[in-house]
Amino acid sequence: MNDHMPADERVNILIVDDRPSEILALQACLDPLGHNLVSASSGMEALRHVLTTDFAVILLDVNMPGLDGYETATVIRERDESRNTPILFVTATAMTSSEVMKGYVVGAVDYVLEPYTPEVLRWKVGVFVELHKARQRLKGQLRRSEEKYRDIFMNAVEGIFQSTPDGRLLEVNPALARILGYATPAELGAGAEGNVLRSYVHPQSREEFTRRLEAAGEVRGFETELRRKDGSVAWVAMSARAARSESGELLSYEGTLVDITERKLAEQALKHYGERLESLTHQLIQARENEQHRIARELHDEVGQVLTVVGFDLHGLQKTEGTPAFAERLEDCKRSVKRAIDQVRNLALDLRPTLLDDFGLGPALKWCATRAADRAGLALDLAIDELEQRFSGDLETIIYRVAQEALTNVMRHANATQLRVELHHRNAELQLVISDNGAGFDVAAAEERAARGLSLGLLGMEERVSLAGGQIEVESAPSHGTVVRVRFQLERAAHTLPGT
Repeated sequence: MNDHMPADERVNILIVDDRPSEILALQACLDPLGHNLVSASSGMEALRHVLTTDFAVILLDVNMPGLDGYETATVIRERDESRNTPILFVTATAMTSSEVMKGYVVGAVDYVLEPYTPEVLRWKVGVFVELHKARQRLKGQLRRSEEKYRDIFMNAVEGIFQSTPDGRLLEVNPALARILGYATPAELGAGAEGNVLRSYVHPQSREEFTRRLEAAGEVRGFETELRRKDGSVAWVAMSARAARSESGELLSYEGTLVDITERKLAEQALKHYGERLESLTHQLIQARENEQHRIARELHDEVGQVLTVVGFDLHGLQKTEGTPAFAERLEDCKRSVKRAIDQVRNLALDLRPTLLDDFGLGPALKWCATRAADRAGLALDLAIDELEQRFSGDLETIIYRVAQEALTNVMRHANATQLRVELHHRNAELQLVISDNGAGFDVAAAEERAARGLSLGLLGMEERVSLAGGQIEVESAPSHGTVVRVRFQLERAAHTLPGT
């Protein structure tokens, strides 16, 4: 044996002959190749070796007692592991053409006729050895490719699947199982029991997906909804191709599936927010027009009339100068001017109370609540903390406007007799609560109207609170009063509001 050949490059060669002398001769001939030479003196012994060892080539005597070469070759070819092992028939007997053909039929690749030339035999065996090595290298590459694919298959973030044309799942990876809410592919039902058709929310989506596959042979980025194990819906983007046989027969569909639920929810939220923003913008424009109309009307009807009266009084005052009526006329003028001043002040306070700027949120809320209760004849209960600090102007304005809107709704719609206003500052949280014992309303219906732009009040409060990163809760029911609760995490509000 050639001891210089590395052990990992040596292959196994099996020599089968019932003649010990012939085994020795073949070993002497092949030993220079440097490979592992294994011998067997019968067909049965050869089969035992084949069961446990992989051989690059087998030299098999045709004429042996018991199992002859033909029968031994037939059994060797029946095993998957040795079906492709090259077999060289060795014989010293002249053979007829039918006997030669019989050898090829049972699996021989060539014949070695005795006496043989050692160099020629070594060359033949060497060729089959190199073919065996090449085949082993290809097997190794294939195995590594399969391992790499299996690693990708098992650890991919995307779902990977293979299904029959009628939807039965042949194989799925763990990611796909997780996307559909299952712990393992086995639980999803990969195999005979699993069918992807059960997962489609809309059957027409499956039909469209199949139609595109059949028409183009592949589909990319097909977005649809699939049903998870718990009944919830997952949005996915599917890409697949049709796998066909050489004759064109459709065998299966193979593809990937990406969970796009978060993206879809974000798109829907963005669309909803855009619709709300458009509605709010329209309503704000209308509200501004209405407010300008109200101010103009009050200036004209109230202040304007008072100033007109003052003008008449001043004109008449000139005529009564030096008479007893002069003092009375002068007092009338003073009262009219004071009434005009009060009306202008009230208009200014409605637009922006100076209390909020000068003294802060607590006093401004007390004034606003007291004013609303007095106007509507409500019994007022105040629970407003003494705030030790001022907050950002934007945050104070937002809370004041939300309270103002809520109090306006109580006065206009609640038909209440009692009103409670609370403001608490605890654990870095600011909380406003306004409650009444009035008629109440259907919150869901009100929110639906607000979403369609039919109710500015609730929508406006929600948008203001959202601007500062706060939360608003409205609890109400017909005949059970209303509670509006607003919370702000001060640290979050400081990072959310511009300029804070």
